Amino acid sequence: MAAKTETQLFACSFCGKEKGEVERLIAGPAVFICDGCVGLCDQILADERVASLPDLTEKSEEELLAQMTRLDSSRGHVERAVTEHVRRLRELGVTWARIGEALGISRQSAWERFSGEE
Repeated sequence: MAAKTETQLFACSFCGKEKGEVERLIAGPAVFICDGCVGLCDQILADERVASLPDLTEKSEEELLAQMTRLDSSRGHVERAVTEHVRRLRELGVTWARIGEALGISRQSAWERFSGEE
């Protein structure tokens, strides 16, 4: 398997565009967001009409496979970040009910997902 180039390592965690395909790429805790996705977020927050996501039918198999791999990888990074936030919130005494409510799930579901207990 060939080593990934810098642009392949740094890609938007939302749309999958690589560093060289965007004007700006903003780094977060194990995730990245491009200027285009920030603009889309601005539109959503302003309740403006939102443009559709890029047409995947225009991409080659190789491009789709690479993008799918990056997106799948970012899912793990996001899950670890959420788990770390839950761990810290529990250290601060935040209840499972409150964590579940913030995530849109039940207290029980939050406990099952993050407690590490069975």
